[in-house]
Amino acid sequence: MYAISASLLSPLFTLKDLTVVLLEAPIGFRLDDISATSLARAWPRITLLQIGSDMSKGIPSDTTLHALLAFAQFCPSLKQLRLPLDARTVPEWEAFKLEDKRPQQVSLSRLGGLSDSPIGDPFKVALFLSSVFPKLTSLGGVRRHPADDAPWDQALYMQWQTAEALLALLHRARDEERYWAERAGGQ
Repeated sequence: MYAISASLLSPLFTLKDLTVVLLEAPIGFRLDDISATSLARAWPRITLLQIGSDMSKGIPSDTTLHALLAFAQFCPSLKQLRLPLDARTVPEWEAFKLEDKRPQQVSLSRLGGLSDSPIGDPFKVALFLSSVFPKLTSLGGVRRHPADDAPWDQALYMQWQTAEALLALLHRARDEERYWAERAGGQ
């Protein structure tokens, strides 16, 4: 068995009006940040994108959190994304000070495919995700009840659980901030 490379997906990039794409391969896909950016640019109307493996442990992901910025920029209607990520390194917000505006997408509410994804600091991951995707409330790929027979890493599971809990807390704080800002603006 082998992983599918991004070059094999490129013929699909001509289908610019796709709104739903579900791709699974036994071992997974060999995608990096550049190929994820190509996906995002190719499908600007996408609302649901799922790329993954049907195995509990596919190949390690070369796609990092930085690739999510492309989906924020080029896919304004994306509501659900399943994409294994390497979340050990979090882009620092200071890197975006030179940009005209903060990269942000307000449609994404669910990010999945993360149960076997490496993660560094769950606090930084949650803060980054909340900043770029303020409506994101679920890290749906985090295995909630790891009682099946598939091997799993309990420490990894706990880190993603922490990130998901923090994400919900940050979402609530942003809602409260918006409420008070709107109330103050109306007076």
